[in-house]
Amino acid sequence: NTLILGTSEHANPNSHNYKDHPFVLVGKACGNIRAGTHHRHPGGTSNSDAPDVLLTAVRAVGVPLEQLGQTDSGFERWTRDTVSEIET
Repeated sequence: NTLILGTSEHANPNSHNYKDHPFVLVGKACGNIRAGTHHRHPGGTSNSDAPDVLLTAVRAVGVPLEQLGQTDSGFERWTRDTVSEIET
């Protein structure tokens, strides 16, 4: 029934970019997540990569959010999409 998500603030801290941003998901979240997942978004250039993974995790533990992210920071990092590769 547990999900632990680990990541870093940026994929590359020197350039503060999100290309190839790593995520580790431990646990199954009641069978909603593939166990022991290490995810790097293909291409990893979209501003929504991190919110996609975070929304997937939040929904997996039962929080019914329609969208997740930030839209008022000068650039948009929000999503309504999940990452099917890490869902069961």
